[in-house]
Amino acid sequence: PRKNITPNIITFGAAIHACENSGEWQRAVHLFHRAECEGLKNNLVTFSSVMKTLNKAQQCKTTLEMYWRMISEGIEPDKNAYRIVLTACEILKDSRAAMKILREMKRKKMIIDESIYNVWPSIVGKFR
Repeated sequence: PRKNITPNIITFGAAIHACENSGEWQRAVHLFHRAECEGLKNNLVTFSSVMKTLNKAQQCKTTLEMYWRMISEGIEPDKNAYRIVLTACEILKDSRAAMKILREMKRKKMIIDESIYNVWPSIVGKFR
C-alpha cells in the first residue's frame, strides 16, 4: 500500500534540485510557486536551486528577479547564492546589478574569495 506523503519545503527543494540536474527549468519554477500555493515558505535552498536551474537554462533575467525577490522576503544569501546571481549578471553583462550585489557583500563583510572572483574578474576585482 502506498502511503500519502505530505510535501514540505525539503521535498520541494529536492524536486527543484532534480529539475536542475535534468534541465527542466520551467518545472523548477512551477514547483517553486507550487510550494507557495501549498502554504510553504521558500527558503535559501529552494531559491538557490531555482536560480541555478535558471542560469543553466540561460534564463538569467529571471535569476535576477528571483534574487531580488529573495532579498525582499528577508532571506539572507550565502556565498553560493551570491555566486549564482553574479554568474547571471556576468551572462547578462549587467555590471550595474553586479556592482550593487558586490557592494552589499562588502557591506556585510563577506569574503570575496576565488570562487566569487572567478565569476567576473574585471568587475569583482574592484572589490578585492
